[in-house]
Amino acid sequence: MLPSTPTAHRRVSSSLSATSRDDTPDISVPTNITVSVRLKPSLGPSLSSSSSSWPATPTTLSVPDVGVFSFDNVFGPAAPSRDVYASVAKRVVHSVVEGYHGTIFAYGMTGTGKTYSMQGVPSSPGIIPLSVSEIFAQVSFATTTISVSYLEIYNERVKDLLNPTVASDSLKLQDTPDGLVRVRNLRCVRVATGQELKDLISHGDLSRRTEGTEFNSVSSRSHAVLQIFLEKSDPLTRATATTVLSLCDLAGSERAAADAERRKEGAYINRSLLALGTIIARLSASSAAGDSHEHIPYRDSKLTRLLQHSLSGGALVSVLCTIDTHNTAKQALAETVNTLRFAARAKNV
Repeated sequence: MLPSTPTAHRRVSSSLSATSRDDTPDISVPTNITVSVRLKPSLGPSLSSSSSSWPATPTTLSVPDVGVFSFDNVFGPAAPSRDVYASVAKRVVHSVVEGYHGTIFAYGMTGTGKTYSMQGVPSSPGIIPLSVSEIFAQVSFATTTISVSYLEIYNERVKDLLNPTVASDSLKLQDTPDGLVRVRNLRCVRVATGQELKDLISHGDLSRRTEGTEFNSVSSRSHAVLQIFLEKSDPLTRATATTVLSLCDLAGSERAAADAERRKEGAYINRSLLALGTIIARLSASSAAGDSHEHIPYRDSKLTRLLQHSLSGGALVSVLCTIDTHNTAKQALAETVNTLRFAARAKNV
């Protein structure tokens, strides 16, 4: 069962409805948004025996000379990945199986455990593989088919990670009869097992865009969006409804290395992250106030446009921000505080 208020959710209709035009009002806004922060996981003895100098509780983090931040969850360096999944993602995954859209974001500077939190390692799987396993354990294959797409957005251009040779110019966002925003010509693969889905993800990861930054030589410079589509049919009426779980590993939030191309990509990243932060903050404020009439600027970036129906209309949204409190370099500290402010803005505090 979903531990949510009845007014905050609306199950996806089983009937196919006409899609909205650009000038139509925004769809219903109320949503459920949770925001969590994870301190860089302890992956070795050098970190496992040390503790952060920033006092933390399960819901607060105190930053010297800045203040106290409050979130739905604060995970220390020793928090197991399965505990992070249970608090950050499990409820969202269950909601998708039950008929709602859901989105999970990972945001943070490179090297803080963002991709580790999403993907994990074989001995400690992260949010994505645990979500896949949960879905295949929960769905009824007598009435549900599962398909997957995997893309990245780099400099506001879409790349198909499952078919990287297709031209970006042919990958256009469009409204579809199932009430979603999809990418025309994007490969979408039907899968029968969790392992098949995980193998597709591993294949797609090989094509992700990475570049050097001031903090890491292989920083992710694109937003990677894995979308798992559950199409459920009613055996009596033959009506169908599609719900989507969107798992988003966002581009590293730090400043790029100081050359013209990296500055250009950094500007695109900052613009899209600003658009995302603005939308989540407005959704959070509208949900708290019970007001569904405020304009939400989904079209300010391709990321938010793609996820429009998975961010509003009763969807569940979970944001996980990762930080490294052990990196005391001045610029790293500034980037960490920026991450926390993004999280606080998303939480509307």
